[in-house]
Amino acid sequence: TPRPGWLSAFGSGWWGVQRGGASYAAGFATVTNAGGAPATFTPFDLTLRRSTLAADGGYPTYRNTADGAIYTGIGGSITLSPAASATIPIQCEQIGTYGSASPGEISVVVTQSFGALTCTNASPVLGGDREERATYITRCRQQSAAASPNGPSDAYRYASTTGADGNPLQ
Repeated sequence: TPRPGWLSAFGSGWWGVQRGGASYAAGFATVTNAGGAPATFTPFDLTLRRSTLAADGGYPTYRNTADGAIYTGIGGSITLSPAASATIPIQCEQIGTYGSASPGEISVVVTQSFGALTCTNASPVLGGDREERATYITRCRQQSAAASPNGPSDAYRYASTTGADGNPLQ
């Protein structure tokens, strides 16, 4: 995703409208210890991969992220006994919708230095792309009418599509 350019700076400076940015796909995966020995790992130790190809022919990869309620062991770790499993938070390493995955698509554990681990995601893992140019221009145009209560239809359209913080509603 390119960094904010002229259009984003103009919309922000002139109308005070912030352009919606891209987000990393994030969700949860269940990791199971399929080996015969305990497996201990910390946040960002595991690399997981989607089992289906992305549009560009590559495989999006994910890392396990920190969560103080899960990684409660020594040094902020978690230990899985043989046949035990844990649901851990994950985040795609590539920004945008590239890393979005349907349930069951994240099923490859790339990092096997902690033992024989398997994984799956029971719920979708979703990311977002930067707000489209045309949508952003429309929101900037609507902003000028936003301050007129009981005024033109743009004021109502802006109020129904924009949060109190100025970001677009999803």
